[in-house]
Amino acid sequence: MTLKHRNNEAQNSKLKAQIKSKIENSKFKIMKKIQFEEIIKSAWQLAIKSRLLWFFGIFTGGGMWVSFQTDNLDFNNLAFQELMQKVFASLKEPLFIGILLFMILLFVVAVLLSFVARAAMLQGIDEKNKSGAIGTFKQLLNFGFSKLIKVILMELIYFVPSIIIMALSALLFFALAASAQKVIILTAILLFFFYFLVISFFRGYSYCFLVYENEGPWTAIRSGWNLLTKNIGEVITAGVLKMALVIAAGIVTIIVLAVATLPLVLVCVLVLIFVGNMGLYITIGIGLVVLLVVFMAIRGFLNTFFYSYTVFVYRRLAGK
Repeated sequence: MTLKHRNNEAQNSKLKAQIKSKIENSKFKIMKKIQFEEIIKSAWQLAIKSRLLWFFGIFTGGGMWVSFQTDNLDFNNLAFQELMQKVFASLKEPLFIGILLFMILLFVVAVLLSFVARAAMLQGIDEKNKSGAIGTFKQLLNFGFSKLIKVILMELIYFVPSIIIMALSALLFFALAASAQKVIILTAILLFFFYFLVISFFRGYSYCFLVYENEGPWTAIRSGWNLLTKNIGEVITAGVLKMALVIAAGIVTIIVLAVATLPLVLVCVLVLIFVGNMGLYITIGIGLVVLLVVFMAIRGFLNTFFYSYTVFVYRRLAGK
């Protein structure tokens, strides 16, 4: 073997070692193609075996579909102006103010509980995945409260662009003529939709960095964004698949609740015939409580499943 050949081999070996070192030291390692079928199966099994997490799943927060119809929007309409006059007049009533303040308080408490529940849920999933056992309810709750300030700050950062969009939309809405107000509203809706669509692809991973890596709010958001940009194909695929699963789960939930309602309707008819109105009211009350319990159980299970799905995708992408 010639000296030149040996030098070439040495250089090739050194180059391979440098490349290997960069890969190993990279925060986001090169991963094999994600097996989503395996992730879904693992998340399903974890959700079934982790009934304690269902309770936190009830409070982790959800979403709603808002329907906007702009064809009939006319802010100069007499009926609309009369409605707004009644609303502003009612603001002076002490009872209305009391109810409004109580509803705001309930909303704030619900939001804070959802923040605590999210951190507790992620911790419980991690414990179950690593050791097969979950801490006590009190331990998970304490952990959730320990992350509350960081979660609040992270959510406030996520909310800043929404405030900017709302402020600019409001300024333009009142500054421009009535004919342009519909355009402003539609533009604002599209901006909100695009913004929340984009962050939906990496927001869950930011929570993982905040909880598992103990990163600060802004650092966790940046880490989630970096995870998206460095694995954009996998992250978008995971996000689209999750959306499809959410839609499917919603359809199944509606079917289950509809099927559960049929016996209640039959019992109510029989009670009305043989007992009367009082028996009907009692039966309806009991039936609604049962349906509420069923709905909460389904919600808790599904949120546990979807959080587990997000965690397993995060583990694969981040090489954890």
